[in-house]
Amino acid sequence: MATAGTSVIVHSENKEIIKELDLAFLLLGKRQKWNDENEVVIALVENDQSIENALIEYTGLGTERFKRHWNRIAFTGRGQPPRKFKTAKELVAFVNANKGAIGLVKESKYLPGVRVLKLAKH
Repeated sequence: MATAGTSVIVHSENKEIIKELDLAFLLLGKRQKWNDENEVVIALVENDQSIENALIEYTGLGTERFKRHWNRIAFTGRGQPPRKFKTAKELVAFVNANKGAIGLVKESKYLPGVRVLKLAKH
């Protein structure tokens, strides 16, 4: 289950079952492809406390440490940092347009066109 206040979303065609540990690997760039070989593209809403809380829960890293982690990965050419969006609406549109996208957004009953993950326990 997503941390209180956030939803984990993927493209509607992505049918993978994700466990909490898988989510950490995805968010930290340790797993860079889905089973269907689409590249994982992380999407986050900027300056949102519920997103920071989710990052801490799933990765053990706060926003600044998460950013430094991804800067190191990008600098060494091992991956692209998460895409940042000002609003959840922009993020949802991005996830709808990108089959490999995974996003963290504020929990909402209205997330058109995306699949909200129900995380399986370990």
